[in-house]
Amino acid sequence: VWNGDDIKSVLVETKDHGGPAWRFGFSTYSFLSKNRIAMSSSNGLKGEVKIIGKSDIVSLEVPHTEITYLVGDRDNLYYVGSSPSTLPEIIRLKLDGSIKTIKKSSDIVFNEKFFSKPEQICFQTTENDVAYANYYPPTNPDFIGLENEKPPLLVLSHGGPTSSCTTALNLKQVQYFTSRGFAVVDVNYRGSTGFGKVYRDSLKGNWGVYDMDDCISAAHFLADKGLVDRARLIIKGGSAGGYTTINALTFRDDFAVGATYYGIADLSVFIGDTHKFESKYLESLIGPYSENKSLYHERSAINYTDHLSCPMIIFQGSEDKIVPPSQAEMISNALKKKLIPYSYILFEGEQHGFRKSENIIKSQEAELFFYGKTLGFTPSDKIAPIKIENSEFLRTE
Repeated sequence: VWNGDDIKSVLVETKDHGGPAWRFGFSTYSFLSKNRIAMSSSNGLKGEVKIIGKSDIVSLEVPHTEITYLVGDRDNLYYVGSSPSTLPEIIRLKLDGSIKTIKKSSDIVFNEKFFSKPEQICFQTTENDVAYANYYPPTNPDFIGLENEKPPLLVLSHGGPTSSCTTALNLKQVQYFTSRGFAVVDVNYRGSTGFGKVYRDSLKGNWGVYDMDDCISAAHFLADKGLVDRARLIIKGGSAGGYTTINALTFRDDFAVGATYYGIADLSVFIGDTHKFESKYLESLIGPYSENKSLYHERSAINYTDHLSCPMIIFQGSEDKIVPPSQAEMISNALKKKLIPYSYILFEGEQHGFRKSENIIKSQEAELFFYGKTLGFTPSDKIAPIKIENSEFLRTE
């Protein structure tokens, strides 16, 4: 706070309150008056809004661990909140601490006994560094696992790549699988927002390396603890997370199967075949192309398809302008030539992130079906089979 002569610290925290700089309209603080600011704060398991004045701080506890789009006036605050057991909802928070739900994103009432609760983990990774993740054990009150059998692990690599995963309720990516016997780990690899500037900036020049290393390290950390089956490790991601997935399945042999949603296989094509807003994004994540052509080549899985040996299911929208279908076509053609089992599902009319409910359902069920075929189990769900190319080479023993 500026008192007219000097700057005085009101709040000192070793914490990151910001979000990805490329998210439009995103706000984590709001001015209430010229002397007061409201700021959201969360450690992933507990949420609060801090009211910061010139000489005092008042903390208002809220039942949400993800607090976004915070705005306010003199007496009221509004935000979009979610938690490990609630979907996003618009909230009004009065400065006396009273809270009211203005609008829910869904009126469906869930049985929370089926929800897997997040466990925050910190684990050792490459270059003597650490990374973070949210671990979700398999949870279903109607079933128990077989004696002496550890669950398969689904490793999630978020997009961005400088965004982050949160503990907010995620029905599609997390709970769908934990309720069906999978363990899930949602990785905040180095470069993720929310862990400080040094952590976020560590991905600069290292995209395609640190993100892959940290996803693999998270899987081994949980396997070493005896929580998951090391022989049934799965990796999945979309967009930038799809790039991490494709790289992990190409350059390493830690995973039994993977799923990529509109992922990047060739960085050099991405430079001249994407939309204007992100056309220079890779200059910070990899380096200027003119000076780093060899690096772009080395970190593009399409140039090393001879290393591929793992089944993969590929999802793509036909009208994706950010990661065009050419990327999915390149990797599927490579899998076809190598006689590796794969499925390529192109959704007509979809863009970067599927929006039609029927396509979201189809992709979820297709993914589960593919895992069943590659890992040797039959899902209990009644789902339509999909075509798996090179299926005669499936190894399920």
